[in-house]
Amino acid sequence: MPNAPADSHVRSILPRIRNPIYRTCCATVYACGLRSGEATALEIRTIDSTNLQLRIIGKGNKERIVPLPRPILRALRELWKTHKHPRWLFPNKGGTGPIGRGALNRAFSAAAQEAGINASTVRSLRHGYATRLIECGVNIRVVQILLGHGSITTTAIYTHLTEPTRASLRRILDRLMSGL
Repeated sequence: MPNAPADSHVRSILPRIRNPIYRTCCATVYACGLRSGEATALEIRTIDSTNLQLRIIGKGNKERIVPLPRPILRALRELWKTHKHPRWLFPNKGGTGPIGRGALNRAFSAAAQEAGINASTVRSLRHGYATRLIECGVNIRVVQILLGHGSITTTAIYTHLTEPTRASLRRILDRLMSGL
């Protein structure tokens, strides 16, 4: 079962990532449900700001379109103003390519540790995205498409019972069973 950080944990970790490129990349992973390799390799041309979408090339060179929240689009624009790289959204220090996944994971893990949260890697942000969508009632098939999973069984991992889901389930069952 994936380790999905609560939204409050994510909000505690992200500000502790001091490098704005790493911080914005992690925020994009969480907001769009990306794999870390997909996020680090994002190019300027993958943004469709008119339709608030990102075009992702995932595993096996499969393309998918994911929603891009307005706050993340604003953050990406602000970040780009600081580096103005013609190709990469998240360029490395030398500008010769994108940031590395290992460096991103180290920055995330250090910030999580500083926040006193046991979140191992950037991957937990993707898990958090999927878990939150399911908790909010998004159909599991839609979540499967957004994550780029080939099989619904892979996505079903995220249907584990989280505390908000348990509380909601208890309320529903209490209402259904009252008066018996």
